[in-house]
Amino acid sequence: MNFTRMMEQLKLTPFTTEDWGYIKEFVTVATPVATALDCLQGDGTSYLGLLLPTIWITKTNITKLLIEDNGTKLKYCKNMAQKMVASLETRFGPMSDDLECRLASGFHPRFRKLFWLDTEEAKTKLKAEMIKAVAELLRKRGDAPVEVAEVPELPVSRGSTSNAVVPVLDAVFANFALPASTRTMGGLYEKNAEKLVTDWCNTEASGTLDDFAFCSDKNFIQLFLRYNTTVCSSAAVERFFSAGRDILRPKRYSMSDATFNALMFLRGNRLWKKKWKM
Repeated sequence: MNFTRMMEQLKLTPFTTEDWGYIKEFVTVATPVATALDCLQGDGTSYLGLLLPTIWITKTNITKLLIEDNGTKLKYCKNMAQKMVASLETRFGPMSDDLECRLASGFHPRFRKLFWLDTEEAKTKLKAEMIKAVAELLRKRGDAPVEVAEVPELPVSRGSTSNAVVPVLDAVFANFALPASTRTMGGLYEKNAEKLVTDWCNTEASGTLDDFAFCSDKNFIQLFLRYNTTVCSSAAVERFFSAGRDILRPKRYSMSDATFNALMFLRGNRLWKKKWKM
């Protein structure tokens, strides 16, 4: 029995062609927002670094619907799409200028190529801030390489017997490095940080945190933890309560607490699910 026939049996007015057109457009326009909410509320994706790229891709997808065929593709929900874009700008506009939010995205392996920034100027500014953050971390930990200064050659007059001393000095001071000045050391920190950030931004994006470029560099791990601390979300707890409601149904109210706890454990334990999926 199709949907129209069912409505006729229920003595309800069937949907018209315009009604179906509106429903289809509503789903098309609302899908980017619904997908973004699922992403930001996910157990393994609730990082601050996902916020700005997710807002960017949501606005991009909705705007794309508005500009396709000069807006003629949306017949019923064009105003709704425009309101969504304006609301995203109003609600999250200030966050797009927040430095910590930008750094959180920049130090996330998935968004390190900075494709979510619209202009080259914005990318250049964020790279400069990332270099500054890495250099500050290197300076704090003292990880920047020390430039080896050349030992000045000792002037020796021809025919002098002091020539015999020169090989001895070379042997003793061959690996001697003059202490770098504070200015030189600061430049080394910045130079080293610039190379690290450049290599980081030029590496292909990774959808997981098992990425080699990420896991092999303790600096980016530490900066990721600093800026991408998991945002508090009640979504996981709400889902867990929903699972409990599915288990403790009216016909199962007589089960013991131990049985209920065991069933909840089996329902929510990820390792158990992974084992039985294999």
